[in-house]
Amino acid sequence: MRKSILAGFTLLFTVALHCQELKTPVSAQKFNNDSTTFRFAVVSDRTGGMRDDVFAEAVEKLNMMQPEFVISVGDLIDGYTEDPNIWTAQWDEFDSLVNRLNMPFYYVPGNHDSSNDLLIKTWHKRHGRDYYHFLYKNVLFIALNTDELKDGGISQKQVDYVKKALDENQNVQWTLIFMHRPLWSYGDAAGYEGIEEALKGRKYTLFSGHHHNYQYQVKNGMDHYVLATTGGGSWMRGPEVGDFDHSYWITMNKEGPKVAHLNLDGIYGKNIVPPEDYADIEILRRGNWLDVDPVVNETKTFDSLKINVRFTNEMERPMTVSGELRPYHGLIFEPHTISVNVNPAADISIPVTVKSKSGLPLDINVINNDTINFELNAGFERENRNPVQLSTSKRLLLDWKHDLKSPSTTITIDGNLSDWNTEDFIEVKNPQYFDEVWDWKGPDDGEFSFATMAD
Repeated sequence: MRKSILAGFTLLFTVALHCQELKTPVSAQKFNNDSTTFRFAVVSDRTGGMRDDVFAEAVEKLNMMQPEFVISVGDLIDGYTEDPNIWTAQWDEFDSLVNRLNMPFYYVPGNHDSSNDLLIKTWHKRHGRDYYHFLYKNVLFIALNTDELKDGGISQKQVDYVKKALDENQNVQWTLIFMHRPLWSYGDAAGYEGIEEALKGRKYTLFSGHHHNYQYQVKNGMDHYVLATTGGGSWMRGPEVGDFDHSYWITMNKEGPKVAHLNLDGIYGKNIVPPEDYADIEILRRGNWLDVDPVVNETKTFDSLKINVRFTNEMERPMTVSGELRPYHGLIFEPHTISVNVNPAADISIPVTVKSKSGLPLDINVINNDTINFELNAGFERENRNPVQLSTSKRLLLDWKHDLKSPSTTITIDGNLSDWNTEDFIEVKNPQYFDEVWDWKGPDDGEFSFATMAD
C-alpha cells in the first residue's frame, strides 16, 4: 500500500515539475501597444459618378475595423449647384452616413463640395474651416482646400496658414497632409510649392484623391499617395491597375505611417501598381491605343462600307490586342475577330467591312442613336506578376453628306421654329462626347435635334 502511494506521489510530482518547465507558446516580440501608436482610416472620392451604396458599405466595414477616427480627401457630395434645396439634401444624406460611424469623421473639401461661393459658405456653416490642422499623439495633421482658387489651387493666405502651423509644431513625430487634388503632381503646383518648400527637412506623408485611380510615388524622399475611390465613378478594373474601391488603414508608430488598403474584397499593400508599370497602365487606361476612323458616306443609307480600325502602341514594350466584333443592331463585321501584336512605338491599321446583316439598306441616323461601340482588349506581359490587360471601346462614328438647302421662306431669328420644315430636323438621342460618361444615363438626361440651311 505504501509503495502504491509513494509511486503515485512521485508521478504527480514529476508531472507538476514538468508543467512548470513549459513556457507559454508566444514569440519574443513585444506587444504592439506603445502609447504613441494609433490607427485611423482614410476614405476617398465618393462622387463624380457616384455609385449607390458603396460608401455606406465602407462605413459598415470601418465600424468593423474600429479605427480611432476617419478622415477624407474630399468629393463627398455631387455639388456643382446653386440650388440650396439640392445641396441641403445632398449634405443631409452624406451626414446621415457619417453619423453611422462609431468614431469621429474629419471633413476635407473637394471640387464637388466647394465648386462655387455658395457651396463654400455652406461648408463653413455646416462644417467649419475649409483648411485646418490638429495634433494627435504628437502627429501633426494638416487638411488643405485645393479648390480655394477657380479650377484648383491654393491661395497665399492658405500657404501662410500652413507655414505657421508647421512653424508652431516643429518637434512633432510626423506630419500627415490631406488634400483633394494632388497639386504636388501638377506642373505649376497651383500654389502648393510654397508648402512643399516649408516641408523640407520634416518627416511627412501626403494623401490625395480626385483622379479616381490609385497612384503611389516617392517625392522628396517622402511617400505621396493618390487614392482610388470610395464609391466615386470608376471602371472598377481591379487593384492591379488601380481601379478599385478602398479605404486606407493607417497604423501610426515611431517609424512613421504603415499603410494598408482595405478593399471591400480584401487588403492590399501599397505597391499594388509598381511604379515601373504605372505609365504603361495609364496608356492602356486612357484607351488611345484604339481608334476607329470616322466615315462620311455619300448617302444617308448603306448596305456595306469600309472603315479602318487603328492600334497605336505608345509603350516601350510589345502590346497585344484581341477581341470580337459581335453583330450589333443589324450590322455584321468582317473580320469579326481581332488578334494582333503591336511592336513598341508602332501604329498599325486593319480594314473592317461593315455590312447590313439582312442585306437591306440601313439608316445611318438610326445607327448613331443606337450607339455602335468596338470593344477590344490590350495588354502586356510582366515578369513575376500577372499580365495586365484592359479593355476600351471606341464608337463607330458614321455620317452622310448633308445638303444645305436654301430656305423656302424667310427665316427669322426669334426662337420660333414654325418657319422650319420639321422633316429637315435630325434627332440626336445619343451625343458623341461626354465629360464624365458615367453621369449620362440616356436620352432623359439630354437629347436634341437640329437642322441646317444656307442663307
